[in-house]
Amino acid sequence: MRTCLVSPSKLFRAGLSLILRNTAFSVQAEADTALQIPETMRNHAIFLIHQPGPISEIVGDIELLKAENNPPWIVLLAKSMEPDQLAASFVSGVDGYLLDDISPEALLESLHLVTLGEKVFPSQLAVLMCGNYWKSVRTDVPKFKDADLSEREILIVQGLTEGCPNKILAHKLNITEATVKVHVKAVLKKLGVRNRTQAAIWAIQSGLWSPPELFRLNADNGSQRVFRAPTRAAMSEHSAG
Repeated sequence: MRTCLVSPSKLFRAGLSLILRNTAFSVQAEADTALQIPETMRNHAIFLIHQPGPISEIVGDIELLKAENNPPWIVLLAKSMEPDQLAASFVSGVDGYLLDDISPEALLESLHLVTLGEKVFPSQLAVLMCGNYWKSVRTDVPKFKDADLSEREILIVQGLTEGCPNKILAHKLNITEATVKVHVKAVLKKLGVRNRTQAAIWAIQSGLWSPPELFRLNADNGSQRVFRAPTRAAMSEHSAG
């Protein structure tokens, strides 16, 4: 397995590289930013991205990586689990969102699950989703029954919660990317939101997205929640469209 390690901290990269040495995920490339990793190293690779700051700073890089013909798996290591950070991660298409205090054993198990097609997020996510946060993110957006979304627009906004880029949405709905862009623009206007992340949060608030079956992975740093996701073969099929 080709592992690419991304972090603005050379000390963090050195430490994690040492932890992953002699494992199935030994680091073969590292850089300050994701796009500094050579394109020849990205195919069928797993990107482990340490992001101490806001996820919004690297969303563009993630979306570019996921738009490639053979997109890599992407796992974020973050300092905290803020709901808006998680929403941005959903939309950009990351395969895992872990806290950087995770134990080495749990990290290795999480990376293994990601390569099997699972999506891995902290167990606290379930608490957030069952709590009131998602209902209180925005109070000025229309409720589902008032949004007046067409059937196609509902499919579009559901795709946004899954982190689907325009290319994959076009393939799934059998329309052109240009048509997807028109629909996304119309959705944002109807919802009165500025971007895809806010539209995804609205979808979660409105019950248009629900997590698949949950699985518990026991680890010495606490349990991890694993969301069942499409297999890599399915993702490759979508990307080829």
